[in-house]
Amino acid sequence: MAADDRKTCTSCRHHRVERHPKVIDAAFDTVVAFADEDERIYFCTASIGPHAGAKVGPLAMIPEHCDAWSEPRPLSTELDRLLARAAERAERASKEEDR
Repeated sequence: MAADDRKTCTSCRHHRVERHPKVIDAAFDTVVAFADEDERIYFCTASIGPHAGAKVGPLAMIPEHCDAWSEPRPLSTELDRLLARAAERAERASKEEDR
């Protein structure tokens, strides 16, 4: 199985990624140093699985297999759907103004 075909949090549609400052040193619950680059933190938004609704962590802590894995939606299809909804709302707003 190729690295891109693995069912991990990085390829699951139920996960979102945020950039957080990477802590490189802390003392007595106080952060004293940050790295120059931010780290990517993964959050599971699935309703099932051991990490459901929780912070999974940085890339180094992500499990090899995601129990809630679901294939990502094609971006072009999602974009087309959102554009169609926006056009529909604009048309309804235009009709409301005409009244």
